[in-house]
Amino acid sequence: MSGARMKIYLASAFDQRWWLRTIVPVLEERGWTVTSDWVQLTDEDMSGNDDLLIGGTLEEIWAERNFNQLHEADTFLLFVRGHSKGGCWTELGIAIAEGKTCLVVGETKNVFRHLPGVLCVEEAQWVEALDGIRKKDKNAHTHT
Repeated sequence: MSGARMKIYLASAFDQRWWLRTIVPVLEERGWTVTSDWVQLTDEDMSGNDDLLIGGTLEEIWAERNFNQLHEADTFLLFVRGHSKGGCWTELGIAIAEGKTCLVVGETKNVFRHLPGVLCVEEAQWVEALDGIRKKDKNAHTHT
């Protein structure tokens, strides 16, 4: 697994997608492949597409797409920022159920933060924490 890139799913409130775009290059430089492409949606992608936000075909397509991209990932990274409608918390539950390593960045009182495999850190510590997860996961794959 020495040259293999680990896959990571980025989650946050939808209104944080612009900020998350600045995180993608940081992850890629550290050897991660980001599986979540929802962060690349632009206003143009959404203009005239009210169905994306209020129910309908596009929302169904994105729900399935996000679910599949989350399933592809080795690790789940949630930034607690913005005004979430709950999607990122649902994604956290899916990631926990699939046994993924989960990193929650920011303050949360969510009860599931206490489960094994869920690490919570302050925003200033996320890069260091993720590097530790990557090193631990690489070592686990090397010793199996």
